[in-house]
Amino acid sequence: MEHPYKTPEADLADERLTAGGFLSGGQPLWKAFWLFFAAGFLLLSVAARQAMVAIVDPLMQEAPGEHAVALTLWGMVGVELVRLAYLCLSLVVVWRCGRNSRWVAARHASRAVLLALILLTLYSIYLVWALLASP
Repeated sequence: MEHPYKTPEADLADERLTAGGFLSGGQPLWKAFWLFFAAGFLLLSVAARQAMVAIVDPLMQEAPGEHAVALTLWGMVGVELVRLAYLCLSLVVVWRCGRNSRWVAARHASRAVLLALILLTLYSIYLVWALLASP
């Protein structure tokens, strides 16, 4: 039996949104964009930079010349691969949560930002690939 004092109009939480998580697209767009995408990527970048300082820098100090450069490059590649994986995950989350906004302009703007970031990421990968392939 339903509670007699709880009317459907008084329920402030949308059950459809609170039932799912970020990856299933069940969260509001502002949470997916600002908390998962922006703040999460910022925290991951800070943690990755600190990992480079804490792990790779001491090893680089002890390694001879060529090995120090190679170690630094592989450390940077590892950090960027982790950041790229999180970027892909957060792009999927924001895309799926994009429909959960009252403002149509916010929905379209979020999708436009995602498409621009995908193009920018692909162009960055192309530039790195071209730089590594050049003699």
